[in-house]
Amino acid sequence: VTVLLTTLGENGKVHGQTFSREETASIRKLEFESAAHELGVHALISDPVFTDSDLNADQHDLNRVVSQIVRDGEYDVIVSFAPGERTYRFDHMDHHAVSEAALMASETADMASVFPSLSVKPLPYRPAFLGWTTNPDIGAAHQMSQVPLSEASRNNRTEFLARHYASQFSESAKNTWAPIFDWITRGEPNNSHRQLLFRIR
Repeated sequence: VTVLLTTLGENGKVHGQTFSREETASIRKLEFESAAHELGVHALISDPVFTDSDLNADQHDLNRVVSQIVRDGEYDVIVSFAPGERTYRFDHMDHHAVSEAALMASETADMASVFPSLSVKPLPYRPAFLGWTTNPDIGAAHQMSQVPLSEASRNNRTEFLARHYASQFSESAKNTWAPIFDWITRGEPNNSHRQLLFRIR
């Protein structure tokens, strides 16, 4: 499993402290690598690294880079934000840009005519694309899987974020941000907690 990071979040805030963009990027990079290490996944940072909160301005280059990575890694499945994702606090321009690039990489992985300058050959297949959301309306026309989140899973999520992403999810402010995550994943019926993955192709 590979997790791809396309920006270093340099334009984001670090709770309670003031850092330069370079310092913030360094902090976020270390957090990403620490989290990936605990999860046992490969942490991959795109080359080039794109500007935080401005990915859509580089959409063509982003599409090309993600396609290169997908073909080079010969991945079978790509998971990204669902196209048109509107989950509260996940409705971000960079999320939309990454989703578009991931979907394009899936749909054109076997097409030599798309990005012919890539240094790797097209794949003999198209990887499956799974879109993440908490909004069932987005994936209504597609095969959808619910991923239930037990209380233990939500507690683990909270502790993991506080431990590895302290610049964004500080332990001292846990009572502020943890309920937001719980609210995001709460659905019907009976206020059960879940995330949704729907298969586009």
